[in-house]
Amino acid sequence: MPPGTIEQTILLVDEDLDFLNWATKHLEAEGLRILRCDNGESAIKVVGKTSIDLVIADIQLRPFDGLELLSRLRAKNTNAVVVLTAGFPSTSQIIEATRRGARDVLRKESLSFELRPVVEAALQNIEQR
Repeated sequence: MPPGTIEQTILLVDEDLDFLNWATKHLEAEGLRILRCDNGESAIKVVGKTSIDLVIADIQLRPFDGLELLSRLRAKNTNAVVVLTAGFPSTSQIIEATRRGARDVLRKESLSFELRPVVEAALQNIEQR
C-alpha cells in the first residue's frame, strides 16, 4: 500500500470458517484490513464501533439472514458497500438484495474468480463518492 493511503476495511460475515480463512488470506494479500464475524449480530456490533468500507456477507446467516443484515446496516445509515454471497442464490433473493441496496450477489463457487474484481470495483465506488 503506498504511503499516505488510507487502509480500507472489509468485514467478512460467514458461518463457514474455511471461507473466512480463504477470503481473509486473499484480501490481506491485497493490503486490506479484514475483520471477521460468524453471525449477523456480531457484524452489527462491529459496524457500530468501527468504520467499515465493504461488507461481504453470506445470505444464509443465523440468527437472521444476510438480507436482514443488509436492512439493519442501512437502518444504521452506514455507508458501507454490501456484497452478499450464497451457494445458489434464488432469483427472488437477488432481486430482494438489490432492492435493499446490495451492490452484488455472488455465487460462492465463483468467488475464486470474482472476489478480487468485485472488491476492487466496490472500493473504487467508495473512493468516487
